[in-house]
Amino acid sequence: MPVARSPTGFRVALPASYDPAGYVYAAWDGEAVKVGHCRGHPTGRLRGLSTGNPRPLRLLAYSAETGRYVERRIHCRLGRWRVRGEWFEPAAPVLAEVASWDWADVALMAELRRRVCR
Repeated sequence: MPVARSPTGFRVALPASYDPAGYVYAAWDGEAVKVGHCRGHPTGRLRGLSTGNPRPLRLLAYSAETGRYVERRIHCRLGRWRVRGEWFEPAAPVLAEVASWDWADVALMAELRRRVCR
């Protein structure tokens, strides 16, 4: 069960339904799209992910004020295009989902759409 510190300094147990807000983000590594969740801004998360990935990562899109539940729903909707774990093919439905978020790299989205339409 998640635990948080109350204003008085005591640790309090949070209900199982607690889903901290953050960002759902999509990153492109040149082969697949990663859909993940982070509490801080996605650019910081990408820096952390880049150390374990041999290919450079680019932020494709993100949506703010979302929790892990939203991320899980997106993973379910895109399940048909799952490569492994949180990584998905850059198929048209995956790109359409990501394009509907709060912010997207328009130039990178156009480049990926051209690749998919070939």
